[in-house]
Amino acid sequence: FPSHDRRREIDLIEEVIRIEGLDKVKRSLSAGVAPSMQGDLNEDRNREIRGVLTSLGFYEVMTNSLLSNGEVKLLNPMTEDHTSLRTSLLSTVLPCVERNLSREQRDIRMFEIGRVYLKDREETHLLVLGTGRERAPHWTEKERAFDFFSLKGILEALSGRFPEIQIPEKFGPVESALLKQYGIKVPVFAAEVTLPSAVEVEAEQYRDWE
Repeated sequence: FPSHDRRREIDLIEEVIRIEGLDKVKRSLSAGVAPSMQGDLNEDRNREIRGVLTSLGFYEVMTNSLLSNGEVKLLNPMTEDHTSLRTSLLSTVLPCVERNLSREQRDIRMFEIGRVYLKDREETHLLVLGTGRERAPHWTEKERAFDFFSLKGILEALSGRFPEIQIPEKFGPVESALLKQYGIKVPVFAAEVTLPSAVEVEAEQYRDWE
């Protein structure tokens, strides 16, 4: 057979099947159950977090991890607008808040699960953010603004469901200087937490007592 297009084992298998016919291949299933991989456990946990937050009225956003200027610089940036990696999800989510506000969307509740890049490691973070009204006016209830206590309640609900989510020491109103940097003129409340690997969490939960 010509060999220029056969670089992997699967390429040879495809050639044999093409010549011999698919009906000659015996059908069989491997015994046992495929083991769970670390990525699967992390994704399962993250999917549950997404479910909880969406049920509470939050919308997921997925933002670019590249910045025009930041602490962690790329050695070979592709463009001048993307020279750095984010160290916080807040730096890429706040522009989304500004765009929504500029389009008259005042009641905003967002979250993102994404990677951040510190000088010596990568981490997965969860950012929860809200501004505007937590509850619109109704004939049975008064209007209520999204505030520190709204955010604290969300964090407590997540922490109760997912023990690895620790309520950070500092959360609440985003600094006015940072909001001004993004052209935001209304209060924004946010919390960003680190999500450890689900494998590490599982090992910690089931470790032997000494």
